[in-house]
Amino acid sequence: QDYPGICMCPEDHGKCDNNVCIPNDSFCDGKNDCGDGSDEKKGCNACLAKMRFSGSKEICDGIEDCPNGEDETVELCGCPSDHFHCSDLSNQANDTNICQPMERLC
Repeated sequence: QDYPGICMCPEDHGKCDNNVCIPNDSFCDGKNDCGDGSDEKKGCNACLAKMRFSGSKEICDGIEDCPNGEDETVELCGCPSDHFHCSDLSNQANDTNICQPMERLC
């Protein structure tokens, strides 16, 4: 269903790439409900893909909701506020990308 003039979909709906809103349970169900195929992309069954489609506020909230923790990775969420990446400070792409506690900063 199309909701012209609004940026958000109704509760229990997700937004397709073409801005059409469909019910969350229609995402990745084998049918092109969006009309552009964006609800049936390769990998749509992944936990993070489903969370992103539904606009979940649980992504990067500090709690692993996906079995493999993909909703809380450093690559996706960055470091916690009390940590840093050495590569961010050194501007060296080959520097460590591991989150370090602020206590290690000299």
